Amino acid sequence: MNDIAAINSQELTVNLGGHPHFVDVSGAMSGKTALLVCHGGPGYSELAMIRAGAYSRLQEQAIVVMWDQRGTARSYDETISPARMTVEQLTNDTIELTNWAREKFSSEKVHIFGHSAGGCLALLAAYQAPALYHTVFALSPHISIGRSTAITYRELLALAEQRQDTEAMAELRQLGPPPYRDLRHGIELQAKWVMAFDRLVLGGPDRATELFSRRQSIPGYTQEDYHRAQRGLEFSSRTLFDDAVSIDLFDRISELKMPVTIGLGRHDLLNCSEVAASWLEQVKAPQKRVHWFEQSAHFPHFTEPSKFQNALLATIQQGTVDSDGG
Repeated sequence: MNDIAAINSQELTVNLGGHPHFVDVSGAMSGKTALLVCHGGPGYSELAMIRAGAYSRLQEQAIVVMWDQRGTARSYDETISPARMTVEQLTNDTIELTNWAREKFSSEKVHIFGHSAGGCLALLAAYQAPALYHTVFALSPHISIGRSTAITYRELLALAEQRQDTEAMAELRQLGPPPYRDLRHGIELQAKWVMAFDRLVLGGPDRATELFSRRQSIPGYTQEDYHRAQRGLEFSSRTLFDDAVSIDLFDRISELKMPVTIGLGRHDLLNCSEVAASWLEQVKAPQKRVHWFEQSAHFPHFTEPSKFQNALLATIQQGTVDSDGG
């Protein structure tokens, strides 16, 4: 088994769009294969998953570059203007960091991966700057809030009725199906029952607790880092919400110039897998793949870590061969 503590890693500060960002670089520093990791949220750093070994096999074969996005964790400070907290700005930051990684690691192109909202960000960056990327892999991606909330409502109500959960039935029926006048309230209430019905983290409350406790036990983090991460999460959620929920990739992306892979948890009701699979069907790309994680909901890289790493490694290896003409 790979010794996580022995992995070569660096913590850097990189200026993106006029703001200093925390960047974690780890893995096979002698190589030229770079993987850019876009975290979800908005506002949820992926550092805990990196430190816990979720990318350990990838780190053996690639340079893994993860950064706290603008407003997140160690990239948060009180000087950030809420006006700069937009999906467009985060996409521009992603592209700028990609060019930084290309230059630093002498790599013509990089591979880009994102989870949840980060999956949306990875797809937008790949669409806007296709010459920079070998492949794009989006795990449990945010594709369309409107389409997703409609399916989630129907599925949650069916689960509540099946379980005869009177509290859930009452709250969901009072909420009613979308569209919602108060979208934040609708999404938050849906999320409450997505979590309660194990459609966020499959495996019950203990598994969910295990996942989220990782964010409270990051090696090298100080108490101030944890406080800063919480403030950044609240800030990012507040300032990015309206812009993030307005994104609909059915309208934004119809073609990608590189191989695209979507990883989907069979039981995900936060970002409905059915929506992402439907979107991918109508997208034009040189290669398209869907990896289904049958024992997962929204976090396959936590609940099925080996299968996740196999899927991402296969995407990177095949994409690099294809790009090199091999």
